[in-house]
Amino acid sequence: MTFNPYNLKSELELHEQSMIKEVVKITNVNSDVYRGCKYLAELVIIMNGEPATIFVGFKDNYPGSLPLFFDLNDSFGRIPHKEKDGFICFTRSEAIVIDKRYPVSLLLNCLENVIELIAKGISGENHEDFQLEFEAYWCHIVKGKIYGAIDTDNYNVREINLWCETSESNFTIVASEKNIKNTEVIMNTLFHIDIYQEEKFRCIYIPLKHGTSILPPAAEEEWDYSFVKNIFFKAHN
Repeated sequence: MTFNPYNLKSELELHEQSMIKEVVKITNVNSDVYRGCKYLAELVIIMNGEPATIFVGFKDNYPGSLPLFFDLNDSFGRIPHKEKDGFICFTRSEAIVIDKRYPVSLLLNCLENVIELIAKGISGENHEDFQLEFEAYWCHIVKGKIYGAIDTDNYNVREINLWCETSESNFTIVASEKNIKNTEVIMNTLFHIDIYQEEKFRCIYIPLKHGTSILPPAAEEEWDYSFVKNIFFKAHN
């Protein structure tokens, strides 16, 4: 790495910027915990006119890769695009052109996007992003794999098939419409499920009205029957 993230303070003095007010070096960084980042720094920024703290991590090949941002102190509460380890997903890598010649400018450009994203999350402006990425949030908390072959354009409440394959370390659930032809072949080919060997359950598909707003489960949160029933009642009243 030719760029030294711990010299940020002196580097930032060369840029006309007002986002970063203070930089604090973090030592003994565990790259396994911080998504491969070898270097980590705490940044004091201004959010809605008030000082706030956010952490930025750099991989060893920076500026050949984007900086990673974390809300490790949960300073911004539950907002869209923040994962359970505090990581803030502000963009897809292919959406930003990386110019290795200007590592500090790259950091500032990314931080500007992060601050805008957080501000929208705090104000509720991007609340609908919870719904758009509901499946991604769900996948972070499930301990197995869930697949569905369901006609989501059919808004009728109906019974569907559900198979569950369990092992000592994991489980796989597959739900499908009852009228699919060659079900056994499809399940075996796509999901490696033998429907004659795995446990089968009755399952009810209940579509929700357009505009229904449901927060995805938070990390380690489990929905019980009463919670799920309440979702359906609110969505259809």
